[in-house]
Amino acid sequence: MNDLSQQIVELVIKQAYLTFKKGNMMIFRRSLGYFIILFLLPLSFWVANLFSARIHPCNKGIGNTFSLNGLAEHVEIAVENKYPKKQFDISVAQSGCDIDFRGKDVTESNKDNLKRIAKEDVKVETDQGNLNPVKDVTFSELEILKVGDTDSARIRELEISQYKYQITLNTIWVLVAGSLVFFMNAGFAALETGFCRFKNSKTILAKNLVVFSIVAIVFWALGFGVMFGKGNPIFGSSGFFLISYAENSPTIGNAYKGVFESLNQAAIPLSTKFFFQLTFASTAATIISGAVAERIKFKSFFLFVPLFTIFVYAVVGHWIWGGGWLSKLHFWDFAGSTTVHSVGGMAGLIGTWILKPRLDRYRSGVGGALPDFRGRTCRGNRIYPFKAYSLSLSTLGCLILWLGWFGFNAGSTLEANSTAISHVLLNTALAGSTGSLGSLIGAWIYFEKPSIAFLINGILGGCVSITASCAFVGLPSAAIIGFIGGILVNFVTVLLEKIEIDDPVGAIPVHLGCGIWGTIAVGLFSEGANIYSKYGLYPKYDQNNLEIPVGPDIGILLGGSFWESLWPQIIGILTVAIYVILVSWVLWKLIGLISGGDLRISRIDERKGINREFWDS
Repeated sequence: MNDLSQQIVELVIKQAYLTFKKGNMMIFRRSLGYFIILFLLPLSFWVANLFSARIHPCNKGIGNTFSLNGLAEHVEIAVENKYPKKQFDISVAQSGCDIDFRGKDVTESNKDNLKRIAKEDVKVETDQGNLNPVKDVTFSELEILKVGDTDSARIRELEISQYKYQITLNTIWVLVAGSLVFFMNAGFAALETGFCRFKNSKTILAKNLVVFSIVAIVFWALGFGVMFGKGNPIFGSSGFFLISYAENSPTIGNAYKGVFESLNQAAIPLSTKFFFQLTFASTAATIISGAVAERIKFKSFFLFVPLFTIFVYAVVGHWIWGGGWLSKLHFWDFAGSTTVHSVGGMAGLIGTWILKPRLDRYRSGVGGALPDFRGRTCRGNRIYPFKAYSLSLSTLGCLILWLGWFGFNAGSTLEANSTAISHVLLNTALAGSTGSLGSLIGAWIYFEKPSIAFLINGILGGCVSITASCAFVGLPSAAIIGFIGGILVNFVTVLLEKIEIDDPVGAIPVHLGCGIWGTIAVGLFSEGANIYSKYGLYPKYDQNNLEIPVGPDIGILLGGSFWESLWPQIIGILTVAIYVILVSWVLWKLIGLISGGDLRISRIDERKGINREFWDS
């Protein structure tokens, strides 16, 4: 190393000599720059570091500034719940400038002892994003460790490193789960195309392609802010366009008090939270597509989706997941039986009712495929089934949706916790399986033979049924919930046919019927507020850093109270139904006026197929 330094010095001196000899000032300046970079800057840093280490042996710390009457200048400050731990007590060990705070329990004597040394209250300045500088912080709000070449400092650094590693794992898991939910769009497209007729297939594919694009734009611009931004108990009024809103909740957890405080329990970046919630919003809008298939104008659906996303889905989502009034009422919907599926199903039901049945679906006279007591509506009309384009395609769509549901439900844990993910995923698989069994048995009894269409919708109905409670119930309860959901699909499908509500793909029985049932099931089968610690989900902490029991109360079938467990679920689903039905009716009517006075395509287009709307048909 010394030889190399000597050679560099000789090179610089030689270059300087040649520079003066030739009178080339440019070369001289360049040589001087090399000398400063190679020697003076490293030397100055080395001297400063050496001087600092000798004068201030505590300056090896990391984090924010902590002033304690000049005794300690740089230690790490961990704001409440930044790293969830039990509270340290405060004991003082004075050695030069080293101040070491650690122990078991905070006591008044420790506080007094510290104040006698400091002779003033502790003052902290923090640069944690949206947090303002914190002053006069009480000792119960902080965890303070000695920083330097000590065991406690090294342990603290390991804790920080482990926490950052956990944030990375959480982010990867939620992004993968969100991608699975996004892939459900392919499942919906295949399912709907297979159940409907070929002459309408291009419109169906176009609707399923365009819905995510529309939702992504409006959810980024307004929907996410309405749903999760700070505002009032009805809707959020901040956080639009995700501009200028620093988000650091992965770092400080429940201590975060920024615009998106309702999401502070999730230790993932804001962009990850947005992407995951975007896929949910897209799913809710896609549900509507199946209910109104084969007779709605493409432009009518195109206009309805953004209005639905902002004024219906985002508002209800704020009530339930965004810190709104239903969340304060202890209404529980873990992954969206109400928030996503029931809301989409209700909007689809109103659209189907306004559009009226497809041509020749219900006809007077004789004919049809079923005997009178099964094949006639309440008005005495015959039910004429239309031939599906491809049940193979619908079956593939069902399997894709089932796969996506594992990300839909298990991803809602919002953390890479093996216990929580495994439990939620297993509940989802079991409920879908028992749902298929319940629907298959029901179809066998009613039609005297099995039905592939009912089998497909039974699986999906079981998945919808468990969505609200997948983190709150055990496996036996999940099996029962899914089985009842499968039977409910058959019952609601037959009921809609009897009252001449024409749903081509069964979206209303699956998403609305089973969504309501799944929401009620939380109040019946929940295992109680300790469910989070039991199944590994993220806890919450109070101001004293003590864990708060989180989750619904014990279900009434397990000994819980009707008013504490089931009543909030009933109130929630009823108020959501009233709001969604009224607003959806207004939006459908408004779009009908904009679309030329009618939502529906012409009779000629309906008979020949809506594919004629597209240039490449």
